[in-house]
Amino acid sequence: MTRSRLQLIVLLSLGGIFLLSLALELFLPHRQARVELQFPNEIGRGLGWEVRIIPFSWNTEKNVETTVKEILLGPAFPDRLRLFSRDAALRDIFFRGSTIVVDLALNTLRPDSDVETPPLQALKILRQDILFNFPWYKKVEFAIQGAPVLPKIR
Repeated sequence: MTRSRLQLIVLLSLGGIFLLSLALELFLPHRQARVELQFPNEIGRGLGWEVRIIPFSWNTEKNVETTVKEILLGPAFPDRLRLFSRDAALRDIFFRGSTIVVDLALNTLRPDSDVETPPLQALKILRQDILFNFPWYKKVEFAIQGAPVLPKIR
């Protein structure tokens, strides 16, 4: 066996291992996704961004649901305020074409000492977060216990 033939075999072997590794990385569901969420700042006005790492899923609807649950959990940083009460819960989430309907539990909008944001403003921020992280959806609608939220959040 000549030296050039041996080099070719080694090169092809390494290339094959690289392609196998790449395929496994791309197609196995052990990856993580990055989402960016907004929460009110404790000091001063305005919103602050937080980056969260969520389990990656090829199912976009599952990723949206996980993102909404992360927002309902509240901020990770101590200098940010909650948007919703500690009893906040997601009842269900529906997808119709490019529209997402988020159905929240009634206690989501209950007064809480940690929440300073008015309910309609909190829903608006939740909507912005969803559309920022999933821009292929064009509209987010809200329901509380299955009843549509009026006025519509824009």
